[in-house]
Amino acid sequence: MTNSSKETFEIIEDLGNRIIRCQEKCDGVENNQEKGYYPRAFFLEPENANQVQVAVIGENPGNSSCLEREFYKALAERNDSGHATFGDCQRVWRSIAEQHDYYKRSRHLLQELGLDLNGLLWTEIVFCEKSLSARRIPRETYDTCVSRFLKEIVKLVPKRKHVVCLGKSAFEYVRTLSERDIWKVIGVDHPTGSFVFANYFKKESGKKVTERKLKQRLGSKFSQLEKSQETYIWNMRNDARRI
Repeated sequence: MTNSSKETFEIIEDLGNRIIRCQEKCDGVENNQEKGYYPRAFFLEPENANQVQVAVIGENPGNSSCLEREFYKALAERNDSGHATFGDCQRVWRSIAEQHDYYKRSRHLLQELGLDLNGLLWTEIVFCEKSLSARRIPRETYDTCVSRFLKEIVKLVPKRKHVVCLGKSAFEYVRTLSERDIWKVIGVDHPTGSFVFANYFKKESGKKVTERKLKQRLGSKFSQLEKSQETYIWNMRNDARRI
């Protein structure tokens, strides 16, 4: 599916408003806007991008800070609706993305792969953060977000463009949605919760992950996959692929 820039903008706005206004009270997650708990982390980068070039799909946003929640509440007080708008939330998320290792490391990997970042769609499977009292997010909660949002979000990704899945759950869900091999799907380990992600890059003493080059073996494999015009599903952890 290919959208014009106007259609892409309108679809993202519609989906974004639906996400932050979601009234589902799913198990295992926090969604209480009066206390500053908002569904989070769905935005296109940069702000003036007119089409999705790469989609990055995580499992769910990390726990918000007290400061971030207070910021959402302050934004909500400015609006007659009593809620922060999707536009408000996007500005917050973009600001966080400039600083947070989750985004910085992920973006660095995409740059090392040579992907077009002028249309980088950040999204999640579940948009609400995990409750502190929950051991894990239930499968039913994942399924609800996939059916309500993710199935529509992935339609924004044109055929043969890249979908990068951060973590096992994201990879498995996107593989299910991509049974007909619509996109070029890359599965990677979580950028901040797994030592494996750091091992994708060359060991360079004293340098952060975001300053290190991708290992030649992985770069070469990606180049081989890209030479073909076919779609593929590639798991970077074990180098398994299906074309």
